[in-house]
This record gives sequence, structure tokens and C-alpha cells, in this order.
Amino acid sequence: MVKHQQTQRRKKRRFLVGALILFIILGSGINVVFADEGVKGMLAGWFDQKKTDAISEIEEALADEQMKQTKRLKEELKIELQGTSEQLQEFTAEEKEQRVKALQDYADELLITLEESEKEEVQAMLESIFLEAKKEMEQVSKGQGK
Repeated sequence: MVKHQQTQRRKKRRFLVGALILFIILGSGINVVFADEGVKGMLAGWFDQKKTDAISEIEEALADEQMKQTKRLKEELKIELQGTSEQLQEFTAEEKEQRVKALQDYADELLITLEESEKEEVQAMLESIFLEAKKEMEQVSKGQGK
């Protein structure tokens, strides 16, 4: 019985030592797995942070450039509008001058035409008076000669 108890103790010790070795092996394997997962997580976190930083930096650069270009466009547009306004004023003044001159020329032509037509009317009236007077004179001279 003492032998049997000793054998039982040895079996228990062997079992405990075996279980302990098994736990150590499994524990170190789990530790490696956790370390691998930790590195992956750490790298993923680092890449995510860098990606977020890069996106923020790009968005900020785009916003700054957009503001610069908007300001530049406004300035160029203002200059262009001023130039166009001046050109429009010059064009308007030239057109007004040309139209007034054309109207004055037309009015002068009408006046000349009216004066000539009046002259022609007067000339025609004088011609008819002259012819009538000549006719009367001829009648008078014919009447005296008889």
C-alpha cells in the first residue's frame, strides 16, 4: 500500500509536471499570437493615423489653394470688368457721335431737298406766270395788229 501510494504520488507529480509543461507551451504560443495581433493592430492604427493626417493635410492645402485662386479670379474679374466698362463707354460715345452726325447729315439733305423743291416750285410758278404773260402779250400784239 505504501508502494501504491508512492506510485499514485508519482503519477500525480508526472501529471502536474506534464500539465505545467503543457500550460507553459500553450501560454508561450498564445503570447506569440497576442504579440503578432498586437503588432498588426499597432501597424493598422499607425497607418490609419497617417492616412487621416494625410487626408487632413491634403484637404487643408486644397482649401488654401481654393481661397488663393478665388481671390485671384475676383481680382482679375474686377480688372476685366473695369476694362470692359471703359470700352463700353468709349463705344457708346463713338456710336452716339456717329448716329448724331448721320442724323444731322440726313436733316441737312432734307433741308437741301426741300429748298430745291421749293426752288423748283417757285421756278415752275414763275415759268407758268412767264408763259401766261407771254401768251397775253401775244394776244395783245395780235389784237393790235388787226
